[in-house]
Amino acid sequence: MTGEREQFAQGIEQAIAQAWVDNEFKALLVQHPDQALSQLGVQVPSHLSVEFADEPGATLGDWSMTGHGQQGTLRIPIPAPPEGALTEDQLAAVGGGKSSCCCCSTITIMCCGA
Repeated sequence: MTGEREQFAQGIEQAIAQAWVDNEFKALLVQHPDQALSQLGVQVPSHLSVEFADEPGATLGDWSMTGHGQQGTLRIPIPAPPEGALTEDQLAAVGGGKSSCCCCSTITIMCCGA
């Protein structure tokens, strides 16, 4: 399960990074998150729904979970891009590094079914 967890977290991070440089993708991510994540090859676990919100004042990793048991909704704010945010060319060059997800273990367990 750890590999699935890391892969999911990396996919979420990739989606946020893409939203920072592509306003059309950001709009799709907020309005139709499953469709946007699918474009990036990110598969959302069946027991989970994901919501993104454009929140420039948020901090990267401020994810929250609602729901009971193994069913729930993961809410992910899209913070403002960091100083010196990636250009589209730099973003294209980024690939599969180690996840820096800082969501809490309870959310990780619920979102990844561990």
